[in-house]
Amino acid sequence: MSGSGGYTHKTMWAVNKTGLHNLFRLSSDAYAEGWLQKWPRMDKETISQWSEGIVASTGCPSGELQTRLRLGQYDEALKAAADYQDIFGKDRYFLELMDHGIEIEHRVRDGLLEIGKKLGIPPLVTNDSHYTYAHEATAHDALLCIQTGKNLSDPDRFRFDGTGYYLKSTDEMYAVDSSDAWQEGCANTLLVAEMVDTDGMFEAKNLMPRFDIPDGYTEVTWFKEEVRVGMERRFPGGVPRTGRSRPSTRWTSSSRWGSRATSSSSPTSSCGPRTTASRSAPAEAPRPARSSPTPWASPTSTRSRTA
Repeated sequence: MSGSGGYTHKTMWAVNKTGLHNLFRLSSDAYAEGWLQKWPRMDKETISQWSEGIVASTGCPSGELQTRLRLGQYDEALKAAADYQDIFGKDRYFLELMDHGIEIEHRVRDGLLEIGKKLGIPPLVTNDSHYTYAHEATAHDALLCIQTGKNLSDPDRFRFDGTGYYLKSTDEMYAVDSSDAWQEGCANTLLVAEMVDTDGMFEAKNLMPRFDIPDGYTEVTWFKEEVRVGMERRFPGGVPRTGRSRPSTRWTSSSRWGSRATSSSSPTSSCGPRTTASRSAPAEAPRPARSSPTPWASPTSTRSRTA
């Protein structure tokens, strides 16, 4: 859901190795099957299938509950909270509270807390962090200008409202708000942190996939062979080289992004003549048969995969 109900955000943490692998599965499914325009998405059915070992919350101000509440859809927000509580369980689903001093975070907090009381969802406190230390806020602001092609003096440039978008200490988080809900949320955040089994999660130090290598090759030489074949497929006449041997190129239009014509040995630019060395395509070396694809390369739906 978006601000108008199209897509929303959700916060999820892996607390053990199973949860970490399930997060990987959910992420892959979101990109492979849930892609919409420029956004990867996952639905409740998929989340329910791979929820083991994961702790979740209602998310930031762009979460489903908050969006529903802003749209005046209290009953829909209540139902969404109940659905997620069923998916994750009462001990693994939390009411997320944030406070950076911006209006959108406070507008629906009363409704959020009311839903939490009705369903018994405990609060949890998070902080949106875009840099490490408080003094880096100015540098971050400058980076946003570089990213958007604006100047710091531009009053209409993109910027972050509010403050405190850095990694805060425990004491700093407790000091943000003295309300009971916030204080309880800080304590619950620490409890969730203690739930995470980082030792078991990363007990396997090398998690890179292993591929079958044909006889006579090493991983390095087989990788180079695959690159060579791929380059020959994309550039059947040979890969253009830099320097004096670079072939001159004639463009079929004056546009910067015009389509290319074939290379020529005659001068085509006012910058001076360019010579083209005669080049024939290298002979295709015999290649061993490909090994069978890895299990995760199957075109079948990720929802049918077994753990």
